[in-house]
Amino acid sequence: MRDYRCSGSSPALAGRIQEKLEGIVREKKTAAACAAVCGPGGLLAAACASTRGFKDSLARVDDLYNVGSVSKIYVTAAVMKLVQEGRVCLDEPVRRYLPRWKLADARCREITVRMLLNHSSGIPGTNLHDHLAPEEGEDLFTGRYRNTPAYWQTVKLRARPGSFSGYCNDGFDLAAEVVEAVTGEPYIRWLREQITGPAGLFSVGVGRRLAEGYVKVSCRGAEPGTEPEKGRLPVNGREKGKA
Repeated sequence: MRDYRCSGSSPALAGRIQEKLEGIVREKKTAAACAAVCGPGGLLAAACASTRGFKDSLARVDDLYNVGSVSKIYVTAAVMKLVQEGRVCLDEPVRRYLPRWKLADARCREITVRMLLNHSSGIPGTNLHDHLAPEEGEDLFTGRYRNTPAYWQTVKLRARPGSFSGYCNDGFDLAAEVVEAVTGEPYIRWLREQITGPAGLFSVGVGRRLAEGYVKVSCRGAEPGTEPEKGRLPVNGREKGKA
């Protein structure tokens, strides 16, 4: 019987990784943890420890996790692909692509796409109204969970655009909206079609918009959803059943 808590061409290494992870989980009292080691030939070892957020469901190596600010790299890649195609200019104002977007600060007209990506827009930082929310469904990046016009119109800049960089999550939410405006598609759909799919990253998703057959580990103790299909573990760096 396949062990869905370990995988890879080196079972001994996977076992050592799992032992280490179990010790970390016990010491830190965290939710599930997963780690993998890859080499030129593909997946050497992957292992996980603990549960998906509720005690009777053990974590598996093909479960998904919130990656937090790693997602900014994906947004940046999406914008830069559009730059490469000549559809976005980094030094054009954001309002060229989102003409109805505005803040309670006239200086917002000076904010460029580049400033969103290098954290120099002057936008205050983070609206945590949907911070790692587990219940987004199909609504994330389709209206309900994005920063609304009503929210933006209350925002005042903390600095003149371009004057200095200060970490800003909301700028990347806005950059994702630029991608949607230019492509005419929901951000995650376009990202999968144009970037992560061709790169072989088939499990990438946003919120609950997961790739078919996957489960996202819960950070809040809520049941994470449907059990993944059998036989969907990575083999030599790719998934079974995927081209």
